[in-house]
Amino acid sequence: MRVTFLLPVANLRGGTRVVAVYASMLRERGHTVTVLSRRPARQPLRARVKSLATGRWPGWGAPKPPPSHLDDLGLDWHIVEHDGPLTDDDLPDADVAVATWWETAAWLADLRPSTGARVYFCQGYDTHTGLPIDRVLETYRLPMLQVCVSRWVAEQIEGATGRGGQIIVPNGVDHARFDGSERSKRADRCRIGFMYSDAQIKGIDLAIRALEQAREARPTLEAVCFSAKPPCDRVPLPGWIACDVAPSQAAIASLYASCDAWLVPSRHEGFGLPLLEAMASRTPIIATPAGAAPELLSGGGGIPIVHEDVDGLTGAILEIEGMTTDAWEAMSSRAYQTSQSYTWQRSSDLFERALQQAADRSEQTSALQGTAR
Repeated sequence: MRVTFLLPVANLRGGTRVVAVYASMLRERGHTVTVLSRRPARQPLRARVKSLATGRWPGWGAPKPPPSHLDDLGLDWHIVEHDGPLTDDDLPDADVAVATWWETAAWLADLRPSTGARVYFCQGYDTHTGLPIDRVLETYRLPMLQVCVSRWVAEQIEGATGRGGQIIVPNGVDHARFDGSERSKRADRCRIGFMYSDAQIKGIDLAIRALEQAREARPTLEAVCFSAKPPCDRVPLPGWIACDVAPSQAAIASLYASCDAWLVPSRHEGFGLPLLEAMASRTPIIATPAGAAPELLSGGGGIPIVHEDVDGLTGAILEIEGMTTDAWEAMSSRAYQTSQSYTWQRSSDLFERALQQAADRSEQTSALQGTAR
């Protein structure tokens, strides 16, 4: 197949990493793969003037592309330089075109049929604060085959639009990188980890409040996190919580494996790669029922909590802290065993099958239309 992926922008976020994995594996299987992304948006004029007023150079030219999970993979990847939606001139003819975000789905809907059968790769249910919810919901009603990364995403879309038939393709985990050795609970002091983000949907404000409460009860409690960029004042990080900014993948794996539990308190989540990566590192998780958490926690590899429940988070942290070694090792083992059934090979098989289904359906429709004429 000839496959084109449409990204809004390529960066170091999980959504780009998943696209990079599928693009690379499809290419290894003999498919022709093209990836298109937009350059970062220019800073608004008001923000540039404000930067000058505070003594910072605003960067008047086109922004440089940020580091990305697509870097150095040798993919046929093009950064589209013009403003506005992608156009017919930007896309090659293909068998399948894959939208990976609500804007790219809206763009794809208006392009010529020869760009490929339409697939909407839904890595989240993008109706949270700050997005044009009505426009996002319109894209979920478009006549495209929807591939969702979790049952939670599919259920949200079906509940909002009444449209079913989504194909579930869960993410995988790189077991060569995230594959912790058997270990015991830390003997000296309990350590809790999380991925820092100032995005409201990630719920890190809840995690910090819960950790502060737990530390009042257990002063020896430690907390660590990692982040793509330095913590900001919008979600201030207490000085006692160590943060590793833009760590390598190897450093992230070590961080998971150094913790007794990993917090994922998301308000919205598409899948939640840290859930699976922590579990593969034999670290139990404490998570809200968003993204893949309900399926992943069904095997007993962590503690489920409800949304917006700081006291519940605090209680789960203290439960982990107070666990006996045997109880913790049993939960750690269940987390690890759950992770073993999630591989990128299996996910790629399912994803490739979904793309082929879309291409075959499009070809059949074209043939029927040709016969009718």
